[in-house]
Amino acid sequence: MRAVQVGDIVSGTVTHVGRPRGAAVKLDGRLGLVSADIGPLDVSWGHRSDEAVQVGRRVTAEVIDVDDERKGIGLSLAATENPELWAFLKGLRPGDVLSGEVADIQRFGVFVRLEDGPPHPVNPFHPWAVS
Repeated sequence: MRAVQVGDIVSGTVTHVGRPRGAAVKLDGRLGLVSADIGPLDVSWGHRSDEAVQVGRRVTAEVIDVDDERKGIGLSLAATENPELWAFLKGLRPGDVLSGEVADIQRFGVFVRLEDGPPHPVNPFHPWAVS
């Protein structure tokens, strides 16, 4: 799978939508032979999942994982919908200190409205809550 690397932008068609997996995508060209998924947290930060991915919909996403052993590719639709935010988040490093306010608490985690960086959804499961 040397034809694709983390950070590449690829396109394809959604072939399956399901929980908890997110969505399966048949990529264009030679990559169409490789399994590709958009995980549930990477579907969309600005649209409800059922609006963002539907079987038959064409998508453009960033490659966030290449698993040679599994022969699979992990994709993020959210990365291509929010390139400025994605670039900001990728630039963060362990130990960076950011300021913010707790915006939402769920049983699986806490969402923080950051003071730094571009506007962002405070909880990707509730996209109407954008700071």
